[in-house]
Amino acid sequence: MSHFIEFLKKPYIVNKQNKIDWKYFFTLLFSYYLILLPVGVFIKIINSIFNITQKQVNLELFPKIVLALFIVPIIEELLFRLILIINKRNLIIFSSITLILSTYNLLKSNYYFSIILFTLSILAVLFLSRSFEIRSIITKYYSIYFYAIAIIFGLMHFKNYNGIDGFLYLWIPFLVFPQILMGAFFGYIRIKFGIIYSIIFHMIINLFAIGTI
Repeated sequence: MSHFIEFLKKPYIVNKQNKIDWKYFFTLLFSYYLILLPVGVFIKIINSIFNITQKQVNLELFPKIVLALFIVPIIEELLFRLILIINKRNLIIFSSITLILSTYNLLKSNYYFSIILFTLSILAVLFLSRSFEIRSIITKYYSIYFYAIAIIFGLMHFKNYNGIDGFLYLWIPFLVFPQILMGAFFGYIRIKFGIIYSIIFHMIINLFAIGTI
């Protein structure tokens, strides 16, 4: 865990990812829940006071399992963790995923998300020709880049809750702190071991949470 703590103090890109260490992997998983437990209890108490409830996924059990354990972890990791390492391959994959999701949201009349995703897809294409320069800039300010992605990942989860209105919007950063924390753990695993293992970590966490969605 000392390496993880040191990494969080100043995140950085590794040139060569390590072979997976499953003992360390599950130590990180246990540590996440150890941190989450008191934070989660506090958030639940505040949510009950202000009548903030989590939205439920209106699906049968099997489709819900497929969504939570496979579709969501893969899509979210490709969107938020793949580009923690900038290269042409990752930019192409990111551009393709955001374009597909933009089209999907357009068909669902979610125009706001469709425009954002389409813009990200175009930016990724534009960055392709300057991937080395972009990587150099990001490397210089990597801590900001790493935590910005973790925070954005967390903040997007506020839409999973009902009852947020008025001054309660100020509560959002605290409400989604578990997801921001999750983003930091996922990011570290992606950098240290690779995108496949951040997807697996994400799947395991979603497995334990499936009864609440």
